[in-house]
Amino acid sequence: MHYVFIDYENVQPADLAGLEAEQACVLVFMGAQQKVGSSLIEAVQALGERGRFIRISGNGPNALDFHIAYYLGQWTMRDPQATFLIVSKDTGFDPLIAHLSGNGIQIKRLSLESPTKKAAKNALSPAKK
Repeated sequence: MHYVFIDYENVQPADLAGLEAEQACVLVFMGAQQKVGSSLIEAVQALGERGRFIRISGNGPNALDFHIAYYLGQWTMRDPQATFLIVSKDTGFDPLIAHLSGNGIQIKRLSLESPTKKAAKNALSPAKK
């Protein structure tokens, strides 16, 4: 399974085009007061149980990032053979990604606002050893 974690405070995709979401579980993390476009809402709803919006309740520096890290930890424990993609321009995730990769988790960060299918497919592909 593929898991896509979208940092909506940092990147606001109009929809899920290019993320190969039809084969993924997509979690969109958003700030307490943040609004989301109807195209993205419809795309996530179309995924049924595999699509979720997670609105954080608090504010503060990196509050949303900590929520993403928490959920990422939970999902990597539940499904360690899965591939994970964080959609964010925030390079603060990179040390966590390096740590998880070093422990056998297939994870990458994609910083593109409107990712192409090729970029998303490459990001979700298992790392070559």
